[in-house]
Amino acid sequence: MSQLKIWGRMSSINVKKAVWTAQELGLDFERLEAGGIHGVVKTPMYMSLNPNSQIPVLEDGAYVLWESNVITRYLSAKYSPGNFILTTCKNALTLSAGWSGSKPRSIRPAATVFGI
Repeated sequence: MSQLKIWGRMSSINVKKAVWTAQELGLDFERLEAGGIHGVVKTPMYMSLNPNSQIPVLEDGAYVLWESNVITRYLSAKYSPGNFILTTCKNALTLSAGWSGSKPRSIRPAATVFGI
C-alpha cells in the first residue's frame, strides 16, 4: 500500500488535477472514493483530515493537505527534483502555478483527452 493517498471522486475536476499531477510525476498512490455519491466527507474520520469536508485530500504518510492547488504545488515541490515540472521551467513552479491558476473549464478538455 502506498504512503500517498488521494481522497476524492474522479468526476471532480479538482481531484483530477491532483491525480494528474501525481501521474505526471510517476508517483505510486492510492485513490480513495469520497464525495458525491460516495459520501465519506461528513464522517468524523474524514473531517479529521479536512474540517471543510471537501475533496480532494492528500495524505502523504502523516502529512495531510487539502485544496487541489496546494496539493499540486506540494507534490511538484517534494517529488520533482530533477524532473520536468520543476527543472524545465525557467521559474521553478511556473508550470504548476499556471495549471493551479487555470479555471476548471480550461483543464477539463485536456483531462478528458488523457482519460483522467
